[in-house]
Amino acid sequence: MDNTHSISTEILTFIVRVLGLVMLLVGLYVGIKVILEAWHLYEQPQRIERFATAIEQGSHIDSLLASLASPAANPTPQESDIDQQDITPKTISPEHAKPDIRMTYFLA
Repeated sequence: MDNTHSISTEILTFIVRVLGLVMLLVGLYVGIKVILEAWHLYEQPQRIERFATAIEQGSHIDSLLASLASPAANPTPQESDIDQQDITPKTISPEHAKPDIRMTYFLA
């Protein structure tokens, strides 16, 4: 009975060690990919805007944070307000031109 217990223990020990090694190698691979991507962004800063735009399109985190940050500042307009408003395009100041990209830079 001792012999079967030790064989099953050795098999489980081997499986756990192999899984641990696989997880270690996957983590190492992911870490290297992250470092290489960061280095490429450092070498080519124009890619940062494309990278930030891609993150924003996938996560929509800037619109979520904007809605959570100031719900009273941006009330939802009523239908009657929309009918009475003068619908004209507004100019955007440069500091407010792309706040979503600034937030995504911070997250990237």
